[in-house]
Amino acid sequence: MAAEALRGVGGLLLDNTGKRFVDELQHRDYVTGKIWENGKLPIRLVLNGKASKEIEWHCKHYVGRGLMKRLDSGEALAKEFGIASGALKKTFDDYNVSVRTQKDPFGKKVCVILSPRFFLLNSSRV
Repeated sequence: MAAEALRGVGGLLLDNTGKRFVDELQHRDYVTGKIWENGKLPIRLVLNGKASKEIEWHCKHYVGRGLMKRLDSGEALAKEFGIASGALKKTFDDYNVSVRTQKDPFGKKVCVILSPRFFLLNSSRV
């Protein structure tokens, strides 16, 4: 249930190349199907600072349990992914353009502009 709540406040699902691949607000079964279809595991859920404030209790809880990390920059996030920071920056820049134009390539209707400071939830198969 936490992943749904985190996606609901603006969390982005990124594959192991740092790219989005799904409308994060779709139903759990749909999102799960897209995860398997994409196949670039692990999938990570990323929240920006503003979104994390809306669901702060959950973030603190998952950080305390070692399931989520707080990272202070996009560069730190890219390092955690093991990818170039430019690749992650492109994902975020593209996402922010889709927010401003209200034209998300995956059909997401509600979007939040990304800002510095991130929380990262590593997903695992259940």
